Order: sequence, then structure tokens, then C-alpha cells
Amino acid sequence: MSIEHNRIKHLDHLYGMRNVLFLLCMFFAMHLSAQIRGTVKDVSGQVLPYAHIYVEGTSSGTSANAEGYYELYLDPGTYQIIVEYLGYQSERRTIVLTQAPYDHSVVLTSEQISLDEVVIAADAEDPAYRIMREVIARRGDFLDAMSPYTTDVYIKGNISLTDAPEKMFGQEVGDMAGILDSNRQGILYLSETASTYHYVSSSVNKEIIHSSIVSGEDQGVSFNRAIYTDFNIYDNLIELQRDIVSPVADGAMAYYRYSLLGSTFLEDKKIYKIQVISKRPENPTCAGVIYIYDEDYAVKNVDLYVTSKAVNSAIIDTMRIRQNYAYIPQLSAWHRMDQQLIFGMGLMGFNAEGIFTSIYNNYRDLDPATLQGDREAVRIEADAIKSEDVHWKDIRPIPLLDTEVKDYVKKDSLRRLWESKPYLDSLDKKNNRFVPIHLIAGYSYSNSYEKNGWNIRAPLEAAQYNTVQGVNIGLELDFYKYRDDGYRRVISPRLEYGFSDKKFRGSLEFYLRKDRKRYGRLQAGIGREVFQFNRAEPVDEQFNTFSSLLYKVNLWRVYEAEFIYANYFRVLAPSWRGSIGLRYEDRSELKSTTDWSIGRKDETFEPNVMDHPAVDQGSLDLPGTRAVTARAVLGWLPEESFETLPDRIRYLGSDWPRVTLAVRAHYYPEIDVELGDALALNYSLTLSGRVGFGLVGDGRYFGRYADFLGDTPRSFVDYHHFLGTKSKFTRFRNVAHFYALPFYAYSTSSQAFDIHYQHSFNGFIADKIPLLRKLKWTFGAGAAALSTRERGDYGEINFGLRDVGFSVFRIFEIDAVYSQGDQAEGGWTYRVGVKEAF
Repeated sequence: MSIEHNRIKHLDHLYGMRNVLFLLCMFFAMHLSAQIRGTVKDVSGQVLPYAHIYVEGTSSGTSANAEGYYELYLDPGTYQIIVEYLGYQSERRTIVLTQAPYDHSVVLTSEQISLDEVVIAADAEDPAYRIMREVIARRGDFLDAMSPYTTDVYIKGNISLTDAPEKMFGQEVGDMAGILDSNRQGILYLSETASTYHYVSSSVNKEIIHSSIVSGEDQGVSFNRAIYTDFNIYDNLIELQRDIVSPVADGAMAYYRYSLLGSTFLEDKKIYKIQVISKRPENPTCAGVIYIYDEDYAVKNVDLYVTSKAVNSAIIDTMRIRQNYAYIPQLSAWHRMDQQLIFGMGLMGFNAEGIFTSIYNNYRDLDPATLQGDREAVRIEADAIKSEDVHWKDIRPIPLLDTEVKDYVKKDSLRRLWESKPYLDSLDKKNNRFVPIHLIAGYSYSNSYEKNGWNIRAPLEAAQYNTVQGVNIGLELDFYKYRDDGYRRVISPRLEYGFSDKKFRGSLEFYLRKDRKRYGRLQAGIGREVFQFNRAEPVDEQFNTFSSLLYKVNLWRVYEAEFIYANYFRVLAPSWRGSIGLRYEDRSELKSTTDWSIGRKDETFEPNVMDHPAVDQGSLDLPGTRAVTARAVLGWLPEESFETLPDRIRYLGSDWPRVTLAVRAHYYPEIDVELGDALALNYSLTLSGRVGFGLVGDGRYFGRYADFLGDTPRSFVDYHHFLGTKSKFTRFRNVAHFYALPFYAYSTSSQAFDIHYQHSFNGFIADKIPLLRKLKWTFGAGAAALSTRERGDYGEINFGLRDVGFSVFRIFEIDAVYSQGDQAEGGWTYRVGVKEAF
């Protein structure tokens, strides 16, 4: 029997022992520490999952688990305990607590709905509209009364696979490292957090996480966040994957119909039950029921669901949002007491369901000045990562299910197995096996225990064709080493050979990152390679190969350089980024060496030259063929928020535009003149960001001003270039990309300005067109313009379809483009683009 088999067998034995011991500890802890406990059922004996239990007149409460069982921790005293569940009559009971646990199981009866208000004439307005108008009129007042506040929040997230395929892309899925059982089911993600949440407004808030646990991870940081699941029914829009109109929004009646189902009573307070119906389910709306207090017109309960049509998602099937609100006398406001986000999703044969339950306790006042100027949105305390022990039994308001208890124990043992050398070696042995698919996808070799390995780019992927090198075969490798603290080191040798120009070229590059707090990283390299004149690389190699072979259209313009460089980047502080770099190049012009193609054999390739007055028949404006470039870049993003984790800082951006100042100095050592005459200075100032327009969609913008100081650059490489395009098929990488601008027609060594805006309507228009609504395609539009002192002006507009494709592969964009300019033919054309991520 192998050592590995003995170890796994031993771990299985430990798992069994730990399971028994853990369940015993849970049993005794439950009976020693619980104060009020019980099960909530209906009269037929069916459990009522996630029932709401709270102390009247306070912000103390909890929820039952999926099996209807609950525990509520209180100090000794007398309390009015209310148990409620949507669709059932609430129960209120006076309980006198001593040190001993109090058993309080409850049987709820179906709610007694009075239908008197529903009896209306056929042509009369449903009474629900009068009620909803009152709620909408008070919406702003309820929001104002809520803030500022502080509350304690507990969140449990559980995502479980309900089905998984046996194979995926021809490869065995297996049991997913022990997660799946014999029924192809298992808990994929289980986590809990306990935090303090401070709220002033949607843009001024902060969460401090005191405790966090992720099943199967000893240093796992949960992604449960109160700050990101703060779905307030009184907000006009509920921010999901796509903004959803709240049923009580200011303009809600344009999106919803309402029906009064009747009324019931909680003690002496009348409560209306109102059905919410979307006028058009494909619009960003929800449906379900809400309960409204009479006279106060405050929302008491919410049970709404959102479909995949409404959020335009290929993965999420349905998301359900359940909330319970209560009046907090100390704050004179209605606040959310608990929340369940329940969703189902499916992708490529994997089906899953998830539920994230949030409990809000101990609401209290907050001084807004406490958060003034504080951009730390989330802080996970250094000692927050706590394992399953007595700590969690003392603070967990929702009892774990048996399956969840077992998952913690099982994955604790599995984690030890997953981190063991025999297991990692066996996993690497399997994954490192060479199979034919690696000829297309590339090959990777890893030593997971030592945390190192290497990758090789697929030979078929590395093979390119262009008019300068002909068929170009490359060998690209990455040798890497990493640590759990964020350290990463990569050495990347590259070698290529052009069969037409009969030249070997290559490079050696080095990458080093030491931490994940300031993300300081050093990059350096040396070698000889072929580069595009615009170092932003407007032409993708694969697209150029395709157009050259099939359509005999050579898109890129290149030169050769022997080079050596070094760059350093660092987050200087939240909102501030900085980088410096130094690069030396010995540049040479390149000429076409082949005219071969598969298609259009009778035509001729365009030469590797540019139609630009600064370039004499494609030469590099000699003698400036050797150049030293020094670069400094400073970026500023006002009011950037961030998360502080025990081992890293995660920067979250802001709604403000990002400002970037870049300065480059180009020195040409071959010019036998004074230093000042051989030095060209170029600077640019850019403004970029996103702007949201609610239901109408969102936009991205980019503006840049650039100019040169001192002498004109002696090399066309160092001119100011723009991201243009010529092919009908391209990859749109960012908002600064023009849709129809000739590549180098407007390159300049003088003052230049360009501005771009692209808008995505996110279904605002497409939802109204049945075919597009079914396909989940959307519309987009944009405009761009530039102005240069030397080359004149240019402008374009574009509009077309976004998210074209199917399922999760909706990756294409199709646009009609109209352009006009001093150096461009202009007129109408079209572009088919692939999203940046692909």
C-alpha cells in the first residue's frame, strides 16, 4: 500500500473522529448557551424556513434556518417576542427569561386576509394604487429618517451544486476534489461573517469585519459584505447586475401594476398585502408581494423576485429578495431586520442554488463626522480569520444545518489533504500529463507544493504570418515562483524565427511583485524584436494574420529594435499611482519580404510604410535610430475607496474621473549637437472614467491633451499616435479606440487633443424589441473626435449591437460608423468587434 494511500486513509479516519467530536461539541454548546430556541412550523407540521423572530420595540432579532430552527440570545428579563412568516399570521408572546434556556416552538396559522377592500367596480382603480402613492410620497422621508446609523451584521452564504456534469469539454469532472457526493451534489461555498456597518449615505459608508470563516480555508477571507448587499426598498434603484426599479420608486407606476390582495392585523395595526406585477417582465423590474402598514404607509415585509430577463443574465435564473422591516423607537425610523437573497443559476451543465442570509441587530446612532474623509470602505481586522470553534457558537444567530456542520468538518480535513505534499504531487502528476489539446491551448507544468512551475505558449497559437517575416514561429515560456503573501516572480524567455526574412529574434523579460498592499512591481527586459510604430499595438497579431492570409491586407506597420528597459510601478497611496521607466532602443526599418497569401493571389500587399509626411518612404527619419526614453507617470483618482484585508489592500475605484499625467523625454545620442537640441519632451494629460445614467445605461469616457516641448522627435516611433483601425474585424480594447480612424494618418509631433465617449444602453432599447429581448442582445452608441495642429481634425459616430452571441459567449459588437476628417476618406462603414476580455 502506498504512502499516499495510507495518508488519505488516515485522514478519512481523522475526519470521522472530528465529525463525531464536532457534533458532540455543537450539541453540548447548543444546550448550554441557547437562551430562546425552537422550531417554527405551520399547522400541517411543515417547517417554515427563514422565519423572522424579533423582540418588539428593539432591533434585536434573528431568523430561523432552512429547517425552521432558531436561537435568540438575550439577557435575563421579560420580552415581547414576535414570530412572523410571510403568508402566515404573526404570533406575539410575552416571555420571562432566566438563566435557563427557554423552549419556544411556534405553530403559525395562515394569515387571515380581509377582502373587503378588494371588492371594487370593474372600471374603478384598484385600492392598491392609493396605498402605493402614499408610500411613494413618503419614500424620501423614510430614507432620511434611516440615516445615519450603525448596526451589527451577521451574514451566512451558502452556494450548493444541485447537479454537475460527468464530463466537460471531454475531460472528466470527477468529484471536484471531494466536494461532490454520489448524487453529483455538494456545497461549493460556505462562509460566515460578523461585522459592524456604519452608514451615512450610499457613497459614505464603512464595514468593519470582526470575524470571518470560509469552509475549507484556514486563511480564507469571505466575500460576504453588508456594504455590497445593502438593498434598500426605499432607494429608487436596486443595484444588481443591472439596476432594478424599486416598486416604491418615484416613477414606479410607469413600470408596475399593483393589486390589493387584502389586509390583516398585527395586534391592533392594520397591514395591507399588495401584489406587485411588472408591466413588462423583460424590463428591469421585479414581482412579488409587499406588506404596507396602514396610516404609517411604511413597508413591513418584502418578498420579491427578479428573473434573468430583467437583469439580462445568461447565468442567473431567478433571484428572490426577502426582507423584514421593523420600527426602532430609539432611532424613530424603520429599519431592515433581516434579508435573504435566494438565487438559482446554471452554466454548462452545472446547476447551483444559493442563499445569503443577513441579520441586522443593535441599530444605534452614528455621528456622520466619524466617516468624514474616510475612504476605507471595508476593513477586515487582523485577527478576524477565526476557525469553527466556541467563538462562532457565541455569535452565530442562525443555527447551522447538519449539512453545513458536516461541510466545515469535512473540508477542514480535505483542506489538510489538499495542502499535503502527497495530494498536491498526485494532482500535479495528473494535470501535468501532456494531451493533444495542449497543442492548441498551450502546456503548463506546476509544482503546487513548492509553488513554482512553467508555461509554454501553444505552437499553433504562436504561429503568425506577416509580410515582413512571412510565417513566424515562436517559442514563449514563463518560469514562475509565487507565495501566499502575494510575492510573484516570472522569467519569460521568447524566441521566434521568420521563414521569409530568415531571422531569429528573441527577448528575456523579468517580472517581480513583492506584495499586495502597494502592488509594487518591477519589469525589465532585453532582446531584439519586431514592434509596431504605435507601441499601444492597434493591430492584433491574430487579426493581421487572418487578414493577410485570406484577404491580402497587411494591417500593421513595424520596425525592429534591439532594446533594454526597466519599469517600476507602485500604488503610492489610495487615489495615487506612480510609475517610472527607462528604455533604450537601437531601431532599424523593415521591408516586406513576401507577397504570398491564400486568397486574392493576383493582388499585391501594401508595403511596410506609412502615408505620412514625416516619414520618407518608410525610413525612420535618420539619424535618430538610437533612442533613450525616460518616462514618468502619475495617476490620481479622487476619493478612491478601498478594502483593507489582513494580507492585502483591494482598491475599489470611485465615481470621480481618473486624472493621469505622463511625461516622456526622448534623447537621440547619435545627433552630434547640444543636449537640448537632441532632446524631445512629450507630455499628456488624460481624464477617464465611467458615468451612470440609471435605467438608460452607463457610459465610459476618455479625454487627452498632448504636446511636445523642445525639439521635434527624430524618430516617427516617438510621435503621438492614436488607436485607429482599418479592418472590418477588430478587437475593441478600451474606450480610447477609434472605430474608423486610419492607423497613422493623424500621428503628430505637435499639439493634439482627442475625446471619446461610448454608451451602453443595457437593454433600455433592446427590451422593447422581441427578438433582441429574447437573444439578450443590447444597443450601444458612441462618438469620438480629435484635433491636431499639424494634421487637422477628425470625428466619428457609431451605433450598433452589443453582447451579440449566445449564452455566456455574447462577446461580439456590430457597429455602423460614420466618419469625416481632413486625412480620412470618411463616409459610412461597419465594424465587427470582439470584446476586450477576449
